[in-house]
This record gives sequence, structure tokens and C-alpha cells, in this order.
Amino acid sequence: MASDFASTISAVSPGRLGLLTSLVAMVTLAGCGEAMSPKFVTSESTAKLAKPAQRAVETELVKDFGEPNHSVVWEKLPVDYGAFEGVVEESAKNFSDPVKVKLTRKADSKIALAHDDLRGAGLVWTSGSNADASAWTKGRDPKEVPLDYEVEHFDPVASTLSVRVTPAIAGDQTKPKEEKLDPPQAGDKFTLLGPMLTQGHKLYMTHCEHCHGVTGDGRGPTGRWVNPHPRDYRQGVFKFMSVDQTAGPQPPRRDDLQRVLQQGIEGTAMPSFGVQLAPADLEDLVSYVIHLSLRGKVEFDVIKD
Repeated sequence: MASDFASTISAVSPGRLGLLTSLVAMVTLAGCGEAMSPKFVTSESTAKLAKPAQRAVETELVKDFGEPNHSVVWEKLPVDYGAFEGVVEESAKNFSDPVKVKLTRKADSKIALAHDDLRGAGLVWTSGSNADASAWTKGRDPKEVPLDYEVEHFDPVASTLSVRVTPAIAGDQTKPKEEKLDPPQAGDKFTLLGPMLTQGHKLYMTHCEHCHGVTGDGRGPTGRWVNPHPRDYRQGVFKFMSVDQTAGPQPPRRDDLQRVLQQGIEGTAMPSFGVQLAPADLEDLVSYVIHLSLRGKVEFDVIKD
């Protein structure tokens, strides 16, 4: 897990996006409780571009970061979104059947094994017949749309896991054998990604969105009435951060963001969440704020280039 934004920002520079897109999993952020599905908005700079250019930027951002309730997680990104290595211990008869698995939390991930935390996590098969995420669509769909796998349900007591797949037709058990996914087999390996991002999103929409906005642009419904104006996360610029005496102000470390959430900022509307939220919740929020900042930084860099 990266301690600051510097290595993370370089990892997602526009020139490297294409190298990382094969190392992603879609994460469905279910159960967030919004009446309407929230949407990210682009910046004023993007809005000034010609319509074809606007659409190109918006399409790239959705592909690489998703939408608030359906985020994209990059496996190799140096941010702790929560990650587990898994192996199937007993073969399943059907793809959608609960299957017994063994999960091992990655050493650099802080999130614990809990039912609610893993529901909706993205799943990447690293071995077995499902390792090629586009294999099922080859010959059936001219676009060869990749399949998105996610956790439907995880029982930490029985250590059984059910997998959901998009598009749903791929998991249709009524289809002929040659037209449906092969069920997981004993020994198949996978990685679970994003449960920390899932929790961070839920917390952000409850505690932060009203001021900082869905996109992290500081334009939430109450943001206009706040003075000083809520922080805009999109360019990765934060006022309160560690300072290197030789290099000057540096990108904020996770500890810097954690401290702001823990203590609040005196003289502003930024409250302290140190009593209201548990340390694990604050870590989840930090990860989601980083996610918003990365998305914004990529948008501005693409426009600048």
C-alpha cells in the first residue's frame, strides 16, 4: 500500500492507462441507500471541449474509474482497496452454486474478513477455465465484452462464496453446456478486490457527499453555503500535508488524510470524525478520497496533454 499519492499518481498517468486496463475488476457498490443512482460529473475544462472530445474524456473516465455505484479497481494500483487471495477447495456443479473457498488476506491490506465487507467485491480469476474473462463471449458477441465477476454472498463461518457475473446471460444455467460458463473447480485461484472501496463509498455518501459532492469537486448540495469552500479533491491538492524541508510540500500521505478526518480542521466546517467513526472506517474513507482524487487527476492530465 502506498504511503502517499506520488507513486500512485505516476501509476495512473494517461500514458500508462492502457497498460493497466487488463488488471482491473468491476466493483458493484450495492446497498448504498441512494434513492437515485449518483453520477460523476466532469470539470468545467472538459465542458469547454468540442462535443466529440468531451465524449472521449467521459468514456475514458468511465472505463478506467466507473461510476459511484460501480467502481473500477486496478489490482496493481498502490492503494489499499482491500484484497484477498483465494483458492477453490471443492468443485461446483453449476457456476452460480456456493463454493467452498480458502481466503488469505494480502499482507498489505488492512480490511478484515466480514460478510458485509466482501459482498460486491470484484473477483479476478487467476487460474482455471474462467481466467480469460472474455473467453465466454468469443464467437458469441462481436464486441467480445469482458465479463465482470463479483461476490454475491460470502459466509465467513462456512467459508463459502457465491459469484455473480455480468452480463447475467453468461451465468444462465438453462443454456446448453457449450453456451454457459464452466463452474469453478477445486484448485482454481482468484483475487478479491475492492471491499474497502465499497465501504469507503458508503461512508462518503453518508458523511461527506453533502459538502464535497459525489465527484469530490467541493460542490455538494450544502457546499455552496460553506466558508471556506469545501476541498476539491480532483487534482490531488490538499492544504494540510507533511512537509519535506528539502523538497517543500509533498503529496499528502495516508496519515495526513487520516489525521484530518480524525481531528477535523479548526476554523472550517470540516468536523472531527475521530469519535463518530472507528479507525477502520477512517481508513476506508481515506481510500475512497484517494480514488476520487485519482479520477480527477487523470481527467485534468488528459485535458492538459
